[in-house]
Amino acid sequence: MARALPRRIIDIMVGIRAQHDMTAMRAAVAALDYEDMGEAGVPGRIYFRRRAGAAFNIALVPLGGHLWTCNLALRDYLRKSPEAARDYAA
Repeated sequence: MARALPRRIIDIMVGIRAQHDMTAMRAAVAALDYEDMGEAGVPGRIYFRRRAGAAFNIALVPLGGHLWTCNLALRDYLRKSPEAARDYAA
């Protein structure tokens, strides 16, 4: 019997500038059938998820801020380390 592949989730980070209207941004993402999860345990991040069809996560974070920098560092690390990327995916 063939083993089912694990479901992939695509993570998307969107940098928000201070002048953006966060209420409008949240409404726009929610209108695309994403579930607004609020900060979901990460202060300063607004998290959305969609699991119908392809699975996606969207994080709205301050552009250039701490979360932005840390997430880009994680991305860069995973690109350089296939073993770490496999562990992260699992």
